[in-house]
Amino acid sequence: MFLIRMCRRPLIPLLLLTEFMLSACFLSVNEKTIRENQASIEQLYDTAVVECRVLPKTVTGGRFAISPFSARALCRQEAVDSYFCVLKDPCYLTQDGPEGNMIVACGTNDLAVFCREMYVTVTLDEAYRDVDFKEDAAVCLLDEDMAEELGYRPGETISVMGGDENGHYTEKAAPQELTVIGTYKNGGSMVEKGAILVPESRFYTRGEKRLTYDAASQNRWYYYIKFSFTLHPAYNRDLERVTAELEEAVSHLTGLDKVEYTLYVGSRELEQALRPLENKTALQQRLSLPMQAAFCVLSAALTLLLAAGERQEILIRRLGGESGTRVLFSTWAALSLLLSILVLPSLLAAQLLWKGAQTVFLLKSAAVSMFLGGLLLLILCRRKLIALYQRQD
Repeated sequence: MFLIRMCRRPLIPLLLLTEFMLSACFLSVNEKTIRENQASIEQLYDTAVVECRVLPKTVTGGRFAISPFSARALCRQEAVDSYFCVLKDPCYLTQDGPEGNMIVACGTNDLAVFCREMYVTVTLDEAYRDVDFKEDAAVCLLDEDMAEELGYRPGETISVMGGDENGHYTEKAAPQELTVIGTYKNGGSMVEKGAILVPESRFYTRGEKRLTYDAASQNRWYYYIKFSFTLHPAYNRDLERVTAELEEAVSHLTGLDKVEYTLYVGSRELEQALRPLENKTALQQRLSLPMQAAFCVLSAALTLLLAAGERQEILIRRLGGESGTRVLFSTWAALSLLLSILVLPSLLAAQLLWKGAQTVFLLKSAAVSMFLGGLLLLILCRRKLIALYQRQD
């Protein structure tokens, strides 16, 4: 009978159904967005590469020239993932070359970053595309104009030797045979015209004569004129502590001249990407509880209206001789059945929208409505018949 009466007066049941559906949709979408934002934040932390650059702080008539030994000591810290460097050294071709055989050897440990930082375009021969400048490889790249002028082709070798501490030719240096693996085109003024590009290891390796062949030439030429490094993504969540430790290490870097160095941490891009996601997630998390409370109060209020509408039916049944307990349990059971039917589509919607993220809330909301509805029915059934009669609509 209760369900039949609800079908005849469907307004409140339809409002309850709408409320359950709206709560399922709004809260599920909100939860879905929160989890997606959190996943994006985690992905940014796990994949973002933060680059740190060492820059001159104060210069007293000196130039940017960092000792590779102190720089690599800094790079041994656990937070440092990889580094990039540039070195330059005057050297001499043993064959006929430009300007009395003197050229500049430009060294690096990362050719891809070198091209970006120094504005050069590299053309590697197909057979040498796997050459890694981080390794100790006896290879070089020639300026394309110089290669054409001297007639060098990929696969051929050139012989070079380092200059002395003043950049002059010396027979103390040992010639090095370098395989030409390609050419480069200079797009700026950061690489001298006619320079050769070589791996960093060609400048110095302990126990061997390289471009900086003795202590005097090393003290003059074996320095990084560009130096930066990247942090391991695992430390992106602890940038403040890591930055403080690295700044302390950078302050102890030594170089050719009396130059103090400072650290620039390029975390701005990461922070700019994280900030809107974190702000949005925090706002949605703060709104989640008030939204749940509002939907719960609304469903409870509609359920109380349904229960209050049963006053006349309770009076009739009580006048017919039914006990208050029988009327209470039969009416409450019918009300609970109706709420279960109405909440079922919402549970399915929550499951489809976001894997049932709001299932527990919907069940709790329905349970609270059932409890409050039953409480109101208990009050109505325990009232004296005269009181029920006086308060009927």
